Amino acid sequence: MKKFILNLIIFIFITNCGYVPLYSFKNRINFKIGKINITGDRDLNQNIIYQLKNVKSKTEDNAIIYNLTIDTEINKIVTSNDSKGNPKTYKMVSAVNLTTIKDGKEYSVKVESIENYNDISSKFELENFERNLKKNSALKITQEIIIYLTTL
Repeated sequence: MKKFILNLIIFIFITNCGYVPLYSFKNRINFKIGKINITGDRDLNQNIIYQLKNVKSKTEDNAIIYNLTIDTEINKIVTSNDSKGNPKTYKMVSAVNLTTIKDGKEYSVKVESIENYNDISSKFELENFERNLKKNSALKITQEIIIYLTTL
């Protein structure tokens, strides 16, 4: 009973105190994404473009239009081997070089996402796992890109 009352009080304070998640940029986004020129890894590119298409300013009048040039690269590195020389752990480094122009000046930033993971005996499951890692990396990178563009 005490836990229920405590949880109820916490719930009331959180929902009524104006709590906003840290990465909630819906109210602060004052830009739109125009053209996107993208090169590099196809899967990572598709995931990033899918995430960026959802970014829009609420006020269309004052929205800055950013044309982006994105160059993506994924490196899969074997970090350790077992006694037979077979890969045991991997590190996937997803790197994105973002370039945009604002007020005649070119702005560039490099965003990276690093994921460490163990080998899976089934190659099919390993490929599916790596595909999911690419999606997660694309989501992290897209969030960093949005943060960067809001600060320009």
